[in-house]
Amino acid sequence: MKWQKAKKTNRNDAVRIVIHTPTRLYLPVLAAIAAVFIILVYILGNYTDSRVVYADSFVTALSVVAMVMLAKQYVEQWILVIIANFASTFIFLYQDMYPTSVMYLVYAVVSVFGYFNWKKMAETKNNTPT
Repeated sequence: MKWQKAKKTNRNDAVRIVIHTPTRLYLPVLAAIAAVFIILVYILGNYTDSRVVYADSFVTALSVVAMVMLAKQYVEQWILVIIANFASTFIFLYQDMYPTSVMYLVYAVVSVFGYFNWKKMAETKNNTPT
């Protein structure tokens, strides 16, 4: 819904505004990741049979915060996604889920390209998608 409210240009074309995360939000982002992580550790540790409670909580916390940052169109959300995807690769390897592990490795590589594409978009003047 947030993206549908894109600014309009003179020609009435939608322009997507991709920006860098303001420095003042770095600490709140880290605090949000920590809070979600702690809540998930409690839930997964007490109400599931997960063998990788801390790893699952870490990846999920990163992913939840990354989704909020994605809605705000912050470039750095890709960094959280990259970390989450690489971590997922190893979590699934640990659990002998090899095809899923390969899938997350592919996601991680694609996420790196997404990061550089968004970074380039954030540095262009009109910020139109490529």
